[in-house]
Amino acid sequence: MSLYGTMGADRRVLELANVWRSRFGTGGEDTVDYLTAMIRFARKEYREASVLFEKSGTAAVDSVQGQRAMYNAAAAAFLGGDKVRYQKCLQQLAAPQIREEDEDAASNPEGPASGHPVKDEMDAAGRDAASQLLLEKALHLAAKHDPTAEAALQDFLREHPTHPRAVEAHLALAELCLLDIPVRAKAASLALDVAKEIPGLADGWKEKIDYTRVWLYEAAEDFPALTKVGIQYLETWRTSQRRDQVRMKVAQAYYRMDDFTNAGTQFEELVEEQTESPYAEVAQFYAGKAALAMLTPAGMEKAISLWEEVVNRNGSLGREAQRQQALAKRRQGNEVDALLVVNSLLTSKPAPAGDELFALLIEKGELGMLLAKKDPKHLDEAKEVFTYITQDTTATRAWRGQAGYLLAQCQLLAGRSAEALEACNDVVESCLNPTISRALTPQEYVWLYRAGFAAMEVLKGRHEWEAAARLADRLASAGGDRSESAKLEGTRIRLEHFIWDK
Repeated sequence: MSLYGTMGADRRVLELANVWRSRFGTGGEDTVDYLTAMIRFARKEYREASVLFEKSGTAAVDSVQGQRAMYNAAAAAFLGGDKVRYQKCLQQLAAPQIREEDEDAASNPEGPASGHPVKDEMDAAGRDAASQLLLEKALHLAAKHDPTAEAALQDFLREHPTHPRAVEAHLALAELCLLDIPVRAKAASLALDVAKEIPGLADGWKEKIDYTRVWLYEAAEDFPALTKVGIQYLETWRTSQRRDQVRMKVAQAYYRMDDFTNAGTQFEELVEEQTESPYAEVAQFYAGKAALAMLTPAGMEKAISLWEEVVNRNGSLGREAQRQQALAKRRQGNEVDALLVVNSLLTSKPAPAGDELFALLIEKGELGMLLAKKDPKHLDEAKEVFTYITQDTTATRAWRGQAGYLLAQCQLLAGRSAEALEACNDVVESCLNPTISRALTPQEYVWLYRAGFAAMEVLKGRHEWEAAARLADRLASAGGDRSESAKLEGTRIRLEHFIWDK
């Protein structure tokens, strides 16, 4: 039946439903309707399924089966957008069950008989099914982030405050508050507090509440509180499957508070405790960043070692870990080894491209400039790298601007002020090109002003005061953080060297 239902062979589904009824079932057409409705529901034909479920529930001889069918009819009606049928089925579930003997008793002039335990149980089951349906509706709306979800959850809690599943409603309310922009941390915390006080709460729900509270403080960016509740969670729920997530959040909170010692400890403990966790590679990578951030020789060595372990994982962060190793070796003053790492990355497979490629080339050029202090041949290699970037049309204007500025620095180191001035002017002209209508990005502004001020220094060194003043005016008119500094520099040059506009 399931296979034929998926194929849309409705006639074959009905044939098999009748076979099933004749061999295994005790019901009549209500059973056929129920089974067919299940197939319709599985195919997300909710309106058709709702009609069939309701028909089955109305015709059912067995009251339990009737309630089950009516519950499913209401659920299907809700998912199918049939609000009228949904309310109708909900009312039938919540209404008291009428039995034949009850009708006889009602017509007896001596009055109705005393309460019937089976009937009372059926009525209670119906009311429970109705309340369950209200909760499922509210949770479904919450899962879709529907604007009416919060009101639906609050309505359920108001009508059924002691329901066995009330904790689910409180948690859903808290999560909705955390997903709001801005986050409603106070309301979320209140919902979690109420949920935690529910008597006889199972450990699974207590753990979920504690986990959501960690998420609460992360969303509110209250990092001291996050580390506190996170550590408590790790101590309380030692077998939780979410330990790696929580430890990652705690480690990140320490890192964002610049507490690199505790951050590194938490990152490393995550790797040691759950080496196969999907967070392990990221944790190991940031353990290296935390070690490097301590700015000690031991920290640098530890960072390089941790990143080597990341490389050995052959994961997505392997190449970035190698790049970080190169930066750490450069910081150690070990430019030769750093250059070896960079060259290895440039020749690796797949070949680096885009921002990764240009970042590596810039690093290679800068290492060449440092090595040129001992061996001048490296300066020519650095100039070749920077020239290549400035001429690469696939490079962004920011990358070309950075390369142009660094090329100018290479020319200055070689004593070629004219070539340095030319490289700086190329950057300025590229950034201030009138044919480009879009505004400069923050990074483009950085290299515009670095190249522009470097060019001014060259012009002042050559006593070309008027050219330096005009360049200052152009930079001042470009906008950006340093435009005022450029304006003041232009004024100073004019006053000191008696340059007057005609």
